[in-house]
Amino acid sequence: MSEKIDNLLEYAESLVRPIKVLVVDTEPESFAKVVSALAPYEADVFNASCGCEAALCLQKLAPFDLAFVGYPLKTYGTPANVVSEIQRVSPDASVVIMARTVDEPITDLLESGPFTFLKKNGNFDDSHVQKIASHLNLKLRPSEKARVENRNLAPASVNRV
Repeated sequence: MSEKIDNLLEYAESLVRPIKVLVVDTEPESFAKVVSALAPYEADVFNASCGCEAALCLQKLAPFDLAFVGYPLKTYGTPANVVSEIQRVSPDASVVIMARTVDEPITDLLESGPFTFLKKNGNFDDSHVQKIASHLNLKLRPSEKARVENRNLAPASVNRV
C-alpha cells in the first residue's frame, strides 16, 4: 500500500513541475530553437555554451529531465565528458545529441548510451518536440504563458524560460 502511495505521489509531482531542460552548445541558435519549440510547454530551459558552464549548471541546478548536447563543443570539454556528467548527476535525464553531420565520434557517442540524435541544420519545431517527448517518454504539459527570465551564475550565464 505504501509503495502505491509513493508511486502516486511521484506521478502527481511529475504533473505539477515543469520539465527541466539543459542545452549545451556553442551556437546560440540551438538554444533559441529549443526555447522556441518548448515555448508552448511548461519547461525551464537553461543554456551553457561550454563544458565548464554545463558542469556549473549541473552542479547548481540538477536534476534535469532532458539535455541537448551540441557537437562539437569548441571550448572547455567534449560532448562525451558533458554527457557523462549529465548521466552522473541526472541519471534519469534523456539526452539528445545535436550535430550537423554524423561522423565517427558522433556514432561512438550515440552507441555509448540510449541517446537520441537531432540534426542541427534542420528545422526544430513542435513536431520534433512531440517526437522526442514520445520517444523519450517525457510528460509535456501545455503552458498558460511563456515566462522569460535571465539568470547569472558566475562565471556561467544561464538563461531560463
